[in-house]
This record gives sequence, structure tokens and C-alpha cells, in this order.
Amino acid sequence: MTIFNSINEIPDPRCETNKKHELMDVIFLTFTAVLSGASGWKAIQQFGECQLPWLRQHSPFANGIPKRHCIANIIKALDSQSLMSALLSWINERRSSNGRKQIAIDGKTLHGRGSAYGAVQSSGIECPETA
Repeated sequence: MTIFNSINEIPDPRCETNKKHELMDVIFLTFTAVLSGASGWKAIQQFGECQLPWLRQHSPFANGIPKRHCIANIIKALDSQSLMSALLSWINERRSSNGRKQIAIDGKTLHGRGSAYGAVQSSGIECPETA
């Protein structure tokens, strides 16, 4: 199972007319940007703009990188339980396929100064060599 299989399980809350950017692209962008140290919506957008060729090796990004407002609105509209379930499903599959008994996850909330778009949730994942 890939991260993309897991992301595809997350329902898209947007109506059909508001789908300029694929949900897969927005979630993958956010996930990789936060894992790379992005600490807010603007930083996620900037990461995407700088890393677009790399991102396109994994997902089409047919309409380019969404603006920070768009990223924030899409991510905030997602059902948090569906998102968590999809990510945990992927993590557990990776854990079991590598013979690991457990993975330590340290949750963080990244807050931007003066941001009207809320906080980004982040997790640090540690895979100990010996379980």
C-alpha cells in the first residue's frame, strides 16, 4: 500500500464546481511540506512552488500549486477522523511490512503568528531499529 492508496480513502468534502486542485495533490503537498519543516499555509505553498518538479514525479499537479488560502480551506474542510484513519492505515502497513512492532508518533501543532488560517497539525514519526 502506498500513501496514495491511503489518501484515496479520504472523502472529498468539496462540491464538484470547487475542484480546481485534486484532493490527492493538496494532501500530498501538505504532508510532504510539513514533514520537510513547513510551519504554516504560506510555507506549504512555497515548498510546493520550489519542489513542483519533484512533486510531479509522484502526482500530476495538473493545475500547479494551490494558493495558501486554498490549501487551508481544503485541509480544514477534511474530516479529521478520515484523515487520521488513512494515515494510520498507511503507517501500520509500512510498520508491519518492515517487521516492526511499534512506531512512536509525537504530535505537534504548528502555529503561525497572526495567521487567520489556523494551525497545521504535524507528527514526528520514529521507527526504532529494535522493536
